[in-house]
Amino acid sequence: MDLAERIESLKAGLLGAIAVGITFTFTVFIHQTLTVSNNWVLPAFPSSFEDLSAWVREAVAFGSGFLFGVTYRYIIRQGENPHLKSGAVMAFGLVRGLAQIESISDRFTSQPWLAFVLLGESAIVFAVAAASIDLAIAWRWIKPAS
Repeated sequence: MDLAERIESLKAGLLGAIAVGITFTFTVFIHQTLTVSNNWVLPAFPSSFEDLSAWVREAVAFGSGFLFGVTYRYIIRQGENPHLKSGAVMAFGLVRGLAQIESISDRFTSQPWLAFVLLGESAIVFAVAAASIDLAIAWRWIKPAS
């Protein structure tokens, strides 16, 4: 792997990290709004950025977004296969969503609908990152993997 390929992978990773981080932050603000207006809390998400766990979750979101960006760039190099693209999004979304479900397993029995929310939000976060990378490749900001 030459230096140019590494730089393109770094750019895709950074774009993925930014897209996932911003989307995750947006979901935190949505949860904060729901908490204030409805006294309703999704325990797997922080309701604000006032505690350390929220910052750790944001860092994990950025890290997983970076890994997604690098991986996604190589997954889509095989051409325009929508199954590969959606499969990558769903794989990363499932892994992240299932990890969040596992972290709240004690509350899951009383709120089983929470699994759909967590899985859906995780898939959306990575779908936004995929769309961002696709757009960056289309605009030639990032070169596709060779």
